[in-house]
Amino acid sequence: MKLVVLDASPAFNGLDLAALKNHGELSVFDATTPAQVVERISDATVVLTNKVRLGETEFSAAPNLKLVSVLATGYDVVDTVFAQAHGVTVCNVRGYSTASTAQHAIALLLELTNRVGGHSSDVARGGWIKRGIWSYNLAPLTELDGKTLLVVGKGAIGSRVAKIAEALGMTVLAGSARRKEELYELLPHADVVSLHCPLAPETRSLVNAAFLAKLKPGALLVNA
Repeated sequence: MKLVVLDASPAFNGLDLAALKNHGELSVFDATTPAQVVERISDATVVLTNKVRLGETEFSAAPNLKLVSVLATGYDVVDTVFAQAHGVTVCNVRGYSTASTAQHAIALLLELTNRVGGHSSDVARGGWIKRGIWSYNLAPLTELDGKTLLVVGKGAIGSRVAKIAEALGMTVLAGSARRKEELYELLPHADVVSLHCPLAPETRSLVNAAFLAKLKPGALLVNA
């Protein structure tokens, strides 16, 4: 059995690949361009990829391929229709980034409300001293307590974000990208919208003119 890792960097940096070697002949590439994919997977049984795309051309060129493992939570880099047509199983790494992604989403929200980065840079440039007052701000600061958060996609990550938001005193609503009518009814009530949907045909271009028109003025949008 031949295993091929198409883009080991940075996903495999510092990792011991001995366990993979126990399953067959292993080829590891730090990066793979679109033009190199077919040659590198032509006789592979298992392909591990992070951002390298696999579609009809690639699957047609790999008759021995049985499994594509995506080194991430999503698998939008793989054309699952052609994978199924060629009898190839596709899997991903579910759950590994739930806590960190939820934390990052809240960090993005706090940057929008507290502007910590901008204030820190301004203080370093002497902005606080030049103002001559003990308390200053570059933009109005938003207090999240009492505000309403709409989580779109309440899976593992969305649920974790909701839990943190509730601890901040926010009211949490849950919406689904697959139920547009219900989602659009919720949008006008949201002070913050946080997106946690996988990229799929029904979620592509979810945020469009109609979506934005439903939001109240000054609403915040976090796309994680």
